[in-house]
Amino acid sequence: MHEATKVISYDLVVTEDGRIVRESPPDQPVSFVAGVSESPPPRIQQALRDAQPGEVRTIEFPAQNRGAGARIFRATIRAVRPATPAECAQKRGRFFPFDLFDMGPLPGDAGQAIKRLEQYSLIPPYPWGQWIYAQQLLKICTQVPGDAIELGVASGGTSLLLGHLLKAHGRQVFSLDSFEGLPQPTSRDNRYFLAGDYEGDEPLLERFCGVVEQEGLTNVVIPVKGFFADTVPELEQPEHLCFAHLDSDLYDSVYCSLEGVYDRMSPGGILIIDDFFHHAQGPARACSVFFNKARIQPLYHVVFPYAVGIIKGEEPPANCRRSLDGNIYAFDWLADDPVFRESLELSLDRTVPDSGSRKQARLLIDVLDDNSPSSANIYRYWAALEDFWDGISATRSRDWKIKI
Repeated sequence: MHEATKVISYDLVVTEDGRIVRESPPDQPVSFVAGVSESPPPRIQQALRDAQPGEVRTIEFPAQNRGAGARIFRATIRAVRPATPAECAQKRGRFFPFDLFDMGPLPGDAGQAIKRLEQYSLIPPYPWGQWIYAQQLLKICTQVPGDAIELGVASGGTSLLLGHLLKAHGRQVFSLDSFEGLPQPTSRDNRYFLAGDYEGDEPLLERFCGVVEQEGLTNVVIPVKGFFADTVPELEQPEHLCFAHLDSDLYDSVYCSLEGVYDRMSPGGILIIDDFFHHAQGPARACSVFFNKARIQPLYHVVFPYAVGIIKGEEPPANCRRSLDGNIYAFDWLADDPVFRESLELSLDRTVPDSGSRKQARLLIDVLDDNSPSSANIYRYWAALEDFWDGISATRSRDWKIKI
């Protein structure tokens, strides 16, 4: 090693309950690698995931942003020791369920497209929402007529994915968004989102149109700009829909979307409501009011982690059980997907024995394996994703906005 190279060593620890923490030397700052990075580089992340109880391993990696003569950082991984109370309050960011969002490329053309479009996608629905949407759409698109629509485009990843999936079938994707952020929430929304959330640091419509052209989807993905209260009632096309993705977070936006698209859905078409299990609760409340008013009892197919899907015209099974929230849920889209199941098993294998993460991963597997009708399965699903829900702040500082 060249004598001018500076080596800075840090201890990273996998605790017995599956958390990753830092133990800096007394003469070094607490921040990881002296502020060069707030999270371990990929090689360190993988080594942490693979660390076994009692194991000590050392890995070296170059500085990402060289400064003060630093060239090499050395991380020593030590597993396992008990977590402190302060560490127990931290998110278990590298184990179940969070590692499921970073599983690497998924298989097939759809998986490659999802990975390639990651830079235009929010997490979630990337990757598992998009993966499940793709699998369900590919099952029906040759039998169910109609185009696709997305209400709530964000950075455009899902619209672009739908465009690639439907282009070969001569279908179009209509992408509706204000491209200026969310409208004002109302009293029907729990206090979380702000007007202007999801606005961009640059003009979103121009950016989206540029990516559509770059992806070869001009005349396939059709942007429609404006708030839904203005655009949806005036929407003439598409006349028929095989797929709709509602991802607009707020009660009024989702209710307006349902009014505009549900009657256009072809029998057998798929309607996705994102953020259904989000703390803000606007989408779930909008669905409850809309379908109760229409005297429709939908079967909600759960999509990891917090979306649901409805098949137009599908009746709940005769032996189903209604949950205490009044809804009927099914887990078949997850339970029957071999790629998701394999990834879930891999996530379980990475967890530390007897950790909270392992117990939660095991619980989700049990929910998916349980074919008996139960009113409590949705609550077991929520319990399995406890760390995910806890990672969504119950309150927000009112002086910052969500940017894309």
